[in-house]
Amino acid sequence: MTSQPRFVRSTGGVACRRSRGGVVGGLIALAFAWLWLLAGSTAAGTARVPILAAGSVILLLAAWRVLQRGQPGRGRFQLRYYIAAVIAEVAAIAFAQSRLTTHHRQELLFPVVGIIVGLHFIGLWFAWRRKRFLWLTGAMVAINVVALVAPLTRDGRTILSGFGSSASLLVAVIA
Repeated sequence: MTSQPRFVRSTGGVACRRSRGGVVGGLIALAFAWLWLLAGSTAAGTARVPILAAGSVILLLAAWRVLQRGQPGRGRFQLRYYIAAVIAEVAAIAFAQSRLTTHHRQELLFPVVGIIVGLHFIGLWFAWRRKRFLWLTGAMVAINVVALVAPLTRDGRTILSGFGSSASLLVAVIA
């Protein structure tokens, strides 16, 4: 019996390279998907508990899938782009929260943060060169722009932003 090198898993007789970074990244994305799910469910009234429970089960199954199958390990990771994207994201969120609080527009916080988070995936595209990050940017920005400009209540904005962002991250991980 031949042993396979570390991080290589047989998938139906076809060997594929599994990236530790891809697995960690997938799990991080699912953790943030859960936080967005939590944000959206807080505004869902009496339906929040079953929505959060069902969504949590779906995200746990996705995490199990990531651990079992891994994420593709293509390309070289560029740490400087990742660091720049995260620093810019944190600074932009802090600035946006400050401005929205100053102008008494906290109801816009989730969609604005969703747009900022979506845009930060451009930096991850530069870091990994994976098209899924560009798709994720488009999805999160589009959903959160709609949540920002649509004539919705505060809860409506939070639900659309939270559930939409959570679903975008989930699809990006399992696609």
